[in-house]
Amino acid sequence: ILQMNNDNVQFSREIILIGEENFNKIKNSKVLVFGLGGVGSYTVNALARSGVGLIGIVDNDEVSETNINRQLIATYNTIGKKKVDVMEEMIHSINPKCIVHSYDCFYLEGNEEIDFSEYDYIVDCIDTISAKIDIIRKAKGGGMV
Repeated sequence: ILQMNNDNVQFSREIILIGEENFNKIKNSKVLVFGLGGVGSYTVNALARSGVGLIGIVDNDEVSETNINRQLIATYNTIGKKKVDVMEEMIHSINPKCIVHSYDCFYLEGNEEIDFSEYDYIVDCIDTISAKIDIIRKAKGGGMV
């Protein structure tokens, strides 16, 4: 019989699969996700459902009707809302204990608003090539690559 505290009941099946020690590594992880569109919204959802303890989300867009066919956060109820706000609400509805850092910005090379050293992992789900290169450089500089 698996003994666990009430804080981890939501993740009991995951803990059975990967073990308490590995789950604690996930729970203590800090992940930064750039872009909350078709790839990013599903990525963040999976991170929240896996029990990641801190998720940083970066996007400056609003949900539009054209997003509904491919983005998890896009519904008729969320049209016109900031993607970071909708995503943060979704994260907390899945995992209320998850800490969320929201960055309502269009990430471009030279952006110094985000401290990469605060994160263990970075996920790039954006389209802008120059920003992708900058993210790689900063991640590499922080020892993440």
